[in-house]
Parts: sequence; C-alpha cells; structure tokens
Amino acid sequence: MKLEGRTAVVRFETGFQFQLEYLADNKMTWTSLAEDGLGSETDRIYTKELTDDLISVSWIESTGNSITHHINLAEGTVWAFMSWNDPEAFGQRQTLTHSGTFEFIN
Repeated sequence: MKLEGRTAVVRFETGFQFQLEYLADNKMTWTSLAEDGLGSETDRIYTKELTDDLISVSWIESTGNSITHHINLAEGTVWAFMSWNDPEAFGQRQTLTHSGTFEFIN
C-alpha cells in the first residue's frame, strides 16, 4: 500500500487527533486537530509494509519524541507507541501507547 500522496486522520482514545499528510521523499506532515497546542511538523518517516493491510510507520520529531504507528487498513485502526526524554523515567525515556481510528480522507 503506497502512502505517498494520501492524507489520513487519526483519532486516539487518549484525545490526541492528527491529520497525517504522507509526502514524497519519505516525509510526512502531522498536524494536531485537537486543542492541545501541538501544532504541525514535517518529519522523515520510515515505513514497512508488514502485510497487505498492516503498515508500520516510524519517525523522530524535532523535540526528540520517537513515534511508531501500526496501521491496520482493513480495520481502520492504529496503535501507537511514543517515547520522549524524561530524566526521572526508566532509561530516561517516558512512554505512552494508545489506540484509535485511522481514516484516509483522500
């Protein structure tokens, strides 16, 4: 499944919501749709098609946050793993996993 040129919306049960625009040259622009002040950023992505309907997408943000999405196209779902710097956490990295819906809008 080719993501380039596609735009999707993800909505997580934690309240995070993003528009994801998959661009050429292995880049993606994410834009927060929730009132959380997270803004927007374009990052280099690393993708792996695991099956016809399951894709893994990973990236590192300018803040150092590391994100991986496992997208199930057949079910319209996404599972995400996030980690960020936190000197008080194990390995000095805090983590969050959350699930939600994934929908192409074009």
